[in-house]
Amino acid sequence: MLFERLRRRWPARSPCGPALTRFGHAQALAGAADALVAVSLAGSLFFSLSPDASQQQVFLYLVINMAPFALLAPLIGPAIDRFPLGRRWIAASLFVVRAACAIALAFTLLDLALYFFALALLLAAKASGVTRQALIPGLVGAPDELVAANSRLARLNVIAGAIGGAIGAALLATTSPTMTLAVASAAFVAAGAATLRVVDR
Repeated sequence: MLFERLRRRWPARSPCGPALTRFGHAQALAGAADALVAVSLAGSLFFSLSPDASQQQVFLYLVINMAPFALLAPLIGPAIDRFPLGRRWIAASLFVVRAACAIALAFTLLDLALYFFALALLLAAKASGVTRQALIPGLVGAPDELVAANSRLARLNVIAGAIGGAIGAALLATTSPTMTLAVASAAFVAAGAATLRVVDR
């Protein structure tokens, strides 16, 4: 009786199966890459300029990036639902897009085009989040495992972001923003490859 009660309280099935573990690896790589991009942009776009120039850059960033993002973000979910490919392939494709945007940012750090690539990166990140939420239910064994799976992925993303930020700061101090963005791009590509290895339960 005791073992039966324990079995009901702690079921044998865990949300941390192989599929979710692989997906967690992809999300960790993406979280680290996002932190690398943020550190690179912060170091090159804002902190390396005079205070007056930095204020102008922040204003331009808000006008060119955040305003269109606020308008376009609600349209991402319905657009993904209409996409003919499977969500796993969509997620991997979005990581490739984010990798391309990171490389483009590396070559446009001092140009106006930087803001448009940053906007594309924001939109791709938003789309990745929508796709992630659509993928998770297929990676767990039962609906009641969703909360645990989401919590685990959220913790993993925070840890990966902290590690990525530390690596980005070290790269920025020893190399250049371009190198930091190149590493971020490689991490996005690795995240895409890891996503393709995910198989639903």
